Amino acid sequence: MSSVLAIDIGGTKTAAAVVDASGRILARSRSLTDRLAGPEAAISLALSLGRSLIAEAGPVAGLGLALPGITDSSRGILIESPSAGWRNVAFAERLGEGLGLEARADNDVKASALAELRFGSGLGPTGNRPDGQVLSASFLWLTVSTGIGGALVLEGRIRDGQRGMAGEVGHLVVQEGGAACGCGGRGCLEAEASGTAIGRKAREALAGGARSPILEGLAPQSVDAAAVAGAARQGDLLAQGILRGAGEAIGRALASVAVLLDIEDFVLGGGVSASLDLLAPAILSTLESRVVAAGSRRFRILHSALGYDAALLGAAALAFQS
Repeated sequence: MSSVLAIDIGGTKTAAAVVDASGRILARSRSLTDRLAGPEAAISLALSLGRSLIAEAGPVAGLGLALPGITDSSRGILIESPSAGWRNVAFAERLGEGLGLEARADNDVKASALAELRFGSGLGPTGNRPDGQVLSASFLWLTVSTGIGGALVLEGRIRDGQRGMAGEVGHLVVQEGGAACGCGGRGCLEAEASGTAIGRKAREALAGGARSPILEGLAPQSVDAAAVAGAARQGDLLAQGILRGAGEAIGRALASVAVLLDIEDFVLGGGVSASLDLLAPAILSTLESRVVAAGSRRFRILHSALGYDAALLGAAALAFQS
């Protein structure tokens, strides 16, 4: 199989690419997703992008899809996407028929973990990492972005669990009585450490009278996770404290995973992972303080080797699996 078509269908954007067996992107395209227009519009957009790329790059041997929510990977059906409001959409069947290709689909977070395993840190003696580090056969992938999602790799295999949700750490409670979460609970990791949470905590602190020479000069809607990270890099104490709190929350969640599953490698992707250098010290110190015999372990908090292409390359990896 020389190349496949990969499509990453997100709540805000849809990306497509023709990818070869080494993970090299031969051609790509992307467009904004109008999630309010419904899944039929998303299917039409994906078909359009796919047909254009095949016309540009030539025939492909399979189709892989990364989907934005709870997915039945055996049937290629998006069961539910809380962010988009879509339910029970047979993406693999519809797009496979429309493009004349065998199609496989999975949740975008699990697809990202699969890509890291096949094309990123899990490859060969050096993989694709500039630092040459190689993942062990068991690790947790964590997407930290608007929300937080996780995927579990044990002994070189993605694990689904009973309902396809193994590794979903975003709703582990890390702060009893903490911030309200979209799932209906309080103090979930997503509500305490996602990009949305970081921006919200900064705005709440400013509204409560906290001082920040950098953030105070921004319009409230501009105080997001990226702005907080930028301020922290310039020495802003409020911003640094908010990111330290987010790192501690992530560390508490990862400690639970480490104790339960005896894994030591954690890989972060998603937009907030660009600030991993600011988050990692608090993540690691909190993790080590909560795990039995931490001194004999070698915990690693690694940035994805694949950056923003992780889910897209994960879709390709799904196609190659078939």
